[in-house]
Amino acid sequence: MHVLDAAFLTSGVEPRAWPEPRRPEIAVCGRSNVGKSSLLNALLGRRSLARVSRTPGRTRAINFFSLRARMPDGVTTELLLADLPGFGYAQVSRAERAAWRPLIQRYLETRPTLRVVLLLCDARRVLGRREDPSLLREEQELDRWLRESVGREVVPVLTKIDKLSKHERRPAAELAHAMLGADPVLCSALSRQGTDEVWRRVAGALESRPAAEGVL
Repeated sequence: MHVLDAAFLTSGVEPRAWPEPRRPEIAVCGRSNVGKSSLLNALLGRRSLARVSRTPGRTRAINFFSLRARMPDGVTTELLLADLPGFGYAQVSRAERAAWRPLIQRYLETRPTLRVVLLLCDARRVLGRREDPSLLREEQELDRWLRESVGREVVPVLTKIDKLSKHERRPAAELAHAMLGADPVLCSALSRQGTDEVWRRVAGALESRPAAEGVL
């Protein structure tokens, strides 16, 4: 799958501000400061399409990007990519953080054109589970809820893999597999390692799941 062009579309905190559900969608979610914006730019082949901030929790609404991509069979298709607010630590009020959860849950539960969710985990935190099993508990619970309760296709992605030494990467992948029940994609926004594999997984999910009834 090859991205031909991409652009920011809109941002919204409630369904009436979201785009009409007429194109297959890919959601990107993860903890605050997991490197979502950097990875999004790498996936879309743009340097600054998604805003990168040093302050965790800057994404406070769902940001939608439109993209046109060539599928493995050569067919060109139009997609939407939804960048969800990060969960966990963020330098905002507790009340605002609490408001994000129903926003994210509503989108993930009800969006009829959502076809695949990229669940991002910091590779360093994955390794940290060897000393602290409570790390990434939220990610594990979200993954289980998406698969078992909502019936969504989930692709685990380990970000910031360049922060690990080469001999640490395989143990991180094995720990993530044990935690999430699926082989993760190891990614680096700096080198773009793993981005082709992410798109390969996305293409597979799009091909295996037909569009929702009545949706173009």
